[in-house]
Amino acid sequence: MHIKALSKVSAIMDELQSRIETLLDCTDYYTGESLADGLDSSHFPKESGAVRRASMDLTRALAELRKS
Repeated sequence: MHIKALSKVSAIMDELQSRIETLLDCTDYYTGESLADGLDSSHFPKESGAVRRASMDLTRALAELRKS
């Protein structure tokens, strides 16, 4: 494995974690409920889209990591 690929995966994982925390904070702040209480994340399209995008980026980076 290349150190550069590992660093990229690590950075994207951090970004994904940040996006997830933002989405969870939005649900708690605006509704008093959390996703664990059954609230659908579709009420926050910008934040849930950012989570999906970061997840997709992570998937691609992990595929590259496996190639190297």
